[in-house]
Amino acid sequence: MFSAMSAGVLRTRANDAFQTRPETTPPAGQKLKLTKGQTIAADGERAISLFEVLDGVLMVYKLLSDGRRQIVELVPSGWLCGFAKDGRYDGSCEALTRATVMAYPRSDLEPDDATRRRLLRQVEEQVCALHDLTMTLGRKGAQEKVATFLMRLLPARGREACPGPSRPRDDAKLRIPLSRAEIADHLGLTLETVSREMNALARQGIIKVGPGRGEIVINDVCHLCTAARTGRNE
Repeated sequence: MFSAMSAGVLRTRANDAFQTRPETTPPAGQKLKLTKGQTIAADGERAISLFEVLDGVLMVYKLLSDGRRQIVELVPSGWLCGFAKDGRYDGSCEALTRATVMAYPRSDLEPDDATRRRLLRQVEEQVCALHDLTMTLGRKGAQEKVATFLMRLLPARGREACPGPSRPRDDAKLRIPLSRAEIADHLGLTLETVSREMNALARQGIIKVGPGRGEIVINDVCHLCTAARTGRNE
């Protein structure tokens, strides 16, 4: 029979084990002094470090393939930058003022537990997705926005590590879970504009709308990716 005394013994053993467990050594960072305009991470480069701003202000920006720039985040003291997607920096980090940052090697930040590691990577992935959405809303035209939205629903395509077509006919079928009105709200467009741009993509032969509600056939994924102007497919 499991008694209160047994429970107390178990708690004591658990506490003893916790207290005798060696403390985790904090990751050793390198303090960097930055001048105004200095870049510490370039978009698309292999991600080596994660940066903590100790003083000053940095910005994170992304460029489209035609040179249009969007500042996607301002990073004040106490905030982090240098987030990565597919192992590469998602945006360039540049000092807006004289600044001091602590650079932590990403290899030292990886947790031992596989579940924690997976969850932390997912958090980072979603931060990068917000950067992409900021770029889409701030710098892309209506058709580019709609094309980017459709590409977002195609896992692993249009990204840094995109494998390209897996078969001669590079098509795909989508079932969009949003109404056109909801797509418009997501992209900062009107319902009429979303419908017009969907029809324009269909006239260009890039997509086919229907036959079912919310169904879209992508006739050429690479062509749609180019229309989205991700900057990594042209």
